[in-house]
Amino acid sequence: MGYICFKCKKTVGANVRFLFSHLRRMHNVHSSSSYFECGQAGCHRTFNHSRSFERHLLQHHVEAEEEEPSQPLTSHSQTFEEEDNAAENNMADDMEWDELEQITITERVALYLSKLRAKSSMALSTVSFLVQQTSSLGALQRQTMSFLQRIGQIGYLVQPVEQPLPGVSYTQQRDSQTGTVKQVAVQDTSQRIPLRPLMKLILETPGTVEKIMDSVHPTEPSVPLLLYNDDCEKVNPLDSKTSIHKLGFIYFTLKCLPPECLSSLNFHFLLAVYKSEDAKTYGIDAVLKSVVDDINDLETAHFKGTLKVWVPKFCHVKKQLMRTQTMEDPSLLRNKDGHLSDLLQSNPTETGLKRQSILNNPKYFHETENVAHNIMHDILEGVGAYEIKLVLGSLISQKAITLDQVNYRITSYDYGFCDSAQMWCLLRLLPLMIGDLIPEGNKYWELLLLLLTCMENLYSPPLTEDAVLFLRHLIVEHHSLFLKLFPDRHLKPKHHFMLHYAGAIRRLGPLVHYWSMRFEAKQVFFKRLAHMTCNFRNVCKTMAFRHQMLLKLVLVTLVHLLPLRGFDQVCHRFENSPLTDVYIPSWVKWKGSEYHPGMTLLVSYSTW
Repeated sequence: MGYICFKCKKTVGANVRFLFSHLRRMHNVHSSSSYFECGQAGCHRTFNHSRSFERHLLQHHVEAEEEEPSQPLTSHSQTFEEEDNAAENNMADDMEWDELEQITITERVALYLSKLRAKSSMALSTVSFLVQQTSSLGALQRQTMSFLQRIGQIGYLVQPVEQPLPGVSYTQQRDSQTGTVKQVAVQDTSQRIPLRPLMKLILETPGTVEKIMDSVHPTEPSVPLLLYNDDCEKVNPLDSKTSIHKLGFIYFTLKCLPPECLSSLNFHFLLAVYKSEDAKTYGIDAVLKSVVDDINDLETAHFKGTLKVWVPKFCHVKKQLMRTQTMEDPSLLRNKDGHLSDLLQSNPTETGLKRQSILNNPKYFHETENVAHNIMHDILEGVGAYEIKLVLGSLISQKAITLDQVNYRITSYDYGFCDSAQMWCLLRLLPLMIGDLIPEGNKYWELLLLLLTCMENLYSPPLTEDAVLFLRHLIVEHHSLFLKLFPDRHLKPKHHFMLHYAGAIRRLGPLVHYWSMRFEAKQVFFKRLAHMTCNFRNVCKTMAFRHQMLLKLVLVTLVHLLPLRGFDQVCHRFENSPLTDVYIPSWVKWKGSEYHPGMTLLVSYSTW
């Protein structure tokens, strides 16, 4: 019978080995390819790995295997001669393959090495050892060594650049000849990823520009950059040297990409790595200067963009007023002219400003106009966590519920496929857990429901003008009720930030597009890498280089931005399908969201 090739639809061989040989020689589909289709007996299952494809064939389509016909007994000399001829033919085929497919083999070697270097759980010394061992293989030796010599020339790799800082630090160095230890001055540096070649690499990825043009305004296309800065502790938090080895990371993403791309960590790019102690010593402007220069370079080259960052203070409100304010006062908002006059006063205690930010240098950015609120920190790690404790404590004090009931409902609730945002999950599901126990008209419960209604609007990707106006009134009502129910408490600064949400949404759009949830998840790669490498010498270079190797692998194997082909044909086949067997997957991933059987999918929402 034989196996059918999913490329040319021909019966190509008696067993799996012949099928893979045909795919490799005739269609350039090799073991490191990322797409395989069954095609046997009407089966249309697809696979991302050759091993899974092979296992499927041997388990479900073994009937395609043909037994080799029995051969009559011949003399030993004839058998040996046939084996020698077969060996010579195979060797000739391999030599011909090497001569005809040099580029393909080099790409396979590059992909193999990129996967090794991109894994955060593997040290570079281990990668070097594997390269040394595999380089001894005759079929890969020439290609491997050639790739190692010109790794930066193949593409998809933007090397990090060492950026000197104003000062030096001292380290001990042992003289190998005399054995004496002396202090040596070492230039303090940070690592920067050049923005222009990185943007060029991203925009040249197939499908990226098309996705951007579909998302931006047709008459005023632009590429907004969202920057995020955060520190990451690379040693045990309880260790005595935590602050010494803390690193700072600057990331960016393109806000004009569709949501399914922005939810993926592959589209959150590293821009700079520095030591947190250096930022305290020399100021954050010393690190940001090279980043701002890159942005200015793009602007002068007629690459228009918008830069957005988070700033901690949005108005001139005093601390005492902030604790009781329930409505935004437009007269207290910061603006360009007022910002400059505040700086001229040189009174940080009164104005809240110490110096001019270097981020105001780009042409299309000013910190008073591009204020993006971080609703993850404000709500999930601030107001939500604060109020849920107060509300539950008040309900227990009123004997509306007991602590045992709350704990039992929380532990026994069927969460389904819970996400990593634990507080978000708890806030959304708490009314379903204990709502039946709360008497109607309970004001404390109404406070929590008001917060949940605010969250429904805040975490909604699209918002209408009416929804923004409704959100403004909801926040005023929520804050007023909070002060009424808890007169001995005051509003926190994150309560005050909520007053500015409506204005920020009108300027920048829904705030869920600017939160730091995915940037926080990006830190996991560096934390795992730091824990595994235990590198305390020039650690910034290690982090930057390994991330760029990961980015290289992502761009080489990227499939997120490619259009879905053949969907209409598949739908047409299902209408009049002659197939008797249908494959039911255990999960489906579409545009970054993973769907499992038993999940509930919200199709539409109506208040009527």
